Amino acid sequence: MFFSIYRSLQNQYAHWPDAPTRRDVLKAALASAGGLLALDSCRAAPVNMDLPRIVVVGAGFAGLACADELAAAGYRVTVLEARRRVGGRVLTFRDLIKDKTVEGGGELVGPNQPTWMAYAKRFGLRFVEMPWNPCDVVALDNGLLTPDYARKIWTEMRSALERINVEAAAINPFRPWESPNAKQLDGQSLDHWIRRLDVDPQCRELIEIQWTGINGLIPAWQSWLGILAIVRGGGLQKFWDETDTLHCVGGTQQLADKLAESLVSQRGQSAVRLDTPVQAIRQRDKIVIVELADGTTIEADDVVLTVPPSTWNKIAFDPTLPPQLTVPMAASTKYLAVFDKPIWNDLQRQPNAMCRGPIQLTWETTAGQGDAGPHALVAFAGGRAADE
Repeated sequence: MFFSIYRSLQNQYAHWPDAPTRRDVLKAALASAGGLLALDSCRAAPVNMDLPRIVVVGAGFAGLACADELAAAGYRVTVLEARRRVGGRVLTFRDLIKDKTVEGGGELVGPNQPTWMAYAKRFGLRFVEMPWNPCDVVALDNGLLTPDYARKIWTEMRSALERINVEAAAINPFRPWESPNAKQLDGQSLDHWIRRLDVDPQCRELIEIQWTGINGLIPAWQSWLGILAIVRGGGLQKFWDETDTLHCVGGTQQLADKLAESLVSQRGQSAVRLDTPVQAIRQRDKIVIVELADGTTIEADDVVLTVPPSTWNKIAFDPTLPPQLTVPMAASTKYLAVFDKPIWNDLQRQPNAMCRGPIQLTWETTAGQGDAGPHALVAFAGGRAADE
């Protein structure tokens, strides 16, 4: 998501003259990104017939990146995608507004996502910064936050989030369940942590709204270990400062398109098979049989499942998946509205807003793409609001 109450308040009330600009941070991230991919994926390794045959289910970012790395190592890899396009939950609309892209799914990235930066460097993708405005709107039950009250909220929120950073520093970012006191942390909820904060009630409320929007669940259903793992994986303070600050010029879905094109050029047209739903995955001795919706089968040595957990009930697994893998998935709703002109200017408001209600967050998804022509606004909801 784009609108971050923490970053909005920070931009208004934190003044560090010597701090690097976001553009400086992006340049540094791209400069250091080249060596982050496991292998030099620009040059495909010859197929090694002694290596296992791998089937990757799902052609979203995770599936395509996985297949790309495996192909670069010489594996025989096939990607199966039920839809007629790649990208998964990322979908760029290029026909809603002439000469502008509108994101229907996952939208923004940040310099704190090193793998994304590495792929962007490899494929020559460019970014523009999402603008911020000191008049971003924050509306709660008693109306808009006044400047003095917002400054107080910022001071308390900064202190609270710094405490998260301290706890998150001890988390293993790759295997958080192996972190110290992992079971105890997983047994606590985000709501429990928020309720113990010695801060203004509206500071608690804003933290709750922000995390509900991020994860699509009310805080009572969010694992404290999960929160710490997200912050640790996002780079601790970088998570708050850099997440969702950049728009990919030409659309976020380009990365999926580029990865798929690279796989096809390396391994042939059959490397990425679209419109190919998987209906069953069966383990048989030392092989795995993948059954497609048309009844045909593919044999593999290993299968990598990258589709969302919400779709797993469409696949018959034999043996069945263990209980610890049958995880629920939260709901988020993104509504796109296209306007002939930026009406928020006429209302003397800003497109970026946070509030308590059915719509928790708004931002302009066409920001940074020029003032001419229509503009698109996102209305975003997570948790119960999305379910309703």
